[in-house]
Amino acid sequence: MEVTVTEGRLFLLADHREVAADSRAHLSENSGTVAQSAVVGYGGGQRECALPRSSVDVGGRGDGLRILGFTSWSLMLDITFVPDSMRELTGKQLAKLARASEMDLRYEYFKMEVSITTDEFGSDPFPGAPALDFVFCVLLAAGDIRQGNPGRISFTENDLLIHLTRDGETVTVTRSWDSVPGHCTVTDFFAVASRFSREVLEFIVRRYPAFQMNPARGKLVGMVGELKAS
Repeated sequence: MEVTVTEGRLFLLADHREVAADSRAHLSENSGTVAQSAVVGYGGGQRECALPRSSVDVGGRGDGLRILGFTSWSLMLDITFVPDSMRELTGKQLAKLARASEMDLRYEYFKMEVSITTDEFGSDPFPGAPALDFVFCVLLAAGDIRQGNPGRISFTENDLLIHLTRDGETVTVTRSWDSVPGHCTVTDFFAVASRFSREVLEFIVRRYPAFQMNPARGKLVGMVGELKAS
């Protein structure tokens, strides 16, 4: 058996191999690896430490490594936004919302805090990000990933980049400003991209009903539909 363990991940092997539910029992899920940040420490034996009730023993006899908040060996990705952080539109912006150009909507409207989170590097927030531009980038990246190509998320206000690279059924998330990568399954990335995009669009329509008449909204709704169908 040969397994490649990427940076920020661990392949866990317990002492009591005959009864241990370690990484070897989960090879179908990201090659059995877990996020290094999820490992709490040792329980039992000569190296006692406090462990949360939600942790899970992988050693087989109560003295192996445990995983904090363990629910699955799958890698986690999330993209979220903070509704209350959205800046109010000016009177001029609101007056032309239904007919504003796609470029204006992407770069001048609906600025709010958006965050991307993975098991490995935690949560990375982007205050004041143009939400529709982020949605466009996420959906375009999903389309690239679906075709087996690299995708990326860029920022209009700076030169930061988030790169998304597919390798089989895993997506690697790298950031231009930090060397720690994140990972998730392709299926999870598509699900998160679809949910995030849909929730942003629905929130904006509730806040500003005139946005529903803008052609750019229809374009984004169509992109979400294509992603859900893939």
